[in-house]
Amino acid sequence: MQARCPHCRQIVQLDEDRRGRPVRCPSCQAGFRAPLQDLEEGLAPAPGATRADQLLLASAVLSGIGLLLTLVAIAMHHSSGVLPVPSELIISLLLLPVLPIALSWWANRKSERMWLVVVTRMLAYLWLVGMAVLLLLRNTGSGG
Repeated sequence: MQARCPHCRQIVQLDEDRRGRPVRCPSCQAGFRAPLQDLEEGLAPAPGATRADQLLLASAVLSGIGLLLTLVAIAMHHSSGVLPVPSELIISLLLLPVLPIALSWWANRKSERMWLVVVTRMLAYLWLVGMAVLLLLRNTGSGG
């Protein structure tokens, strides 16, 4: 019989007597309970978003909004020479992009949509870089 490891998503070949019993994935060494039916019999993961996918989508939206606001602040500084964000706020929010980054690493093995992992991670890293640029603009004295 075949089963899909819920941790690394690899297809695992199992003996028939392992149905419903604890098994260990030969790829990632994680333990899981073998399904009662074979993967080929139609118990493949149902289409639709997993919990990891839903969290990734929320993180991607958060990262996109954060990146957009950061880019607006940088553009305002570029056009007027004044940075509209106080240093204290930049410093307090600097670690906020780390949350979607950490979530994307956690969801890497649990997500059905790897493109969502990549998009979330890229948006969050760009947001983090933008926040660092804001902090540098503020600390160089050119922030007004």
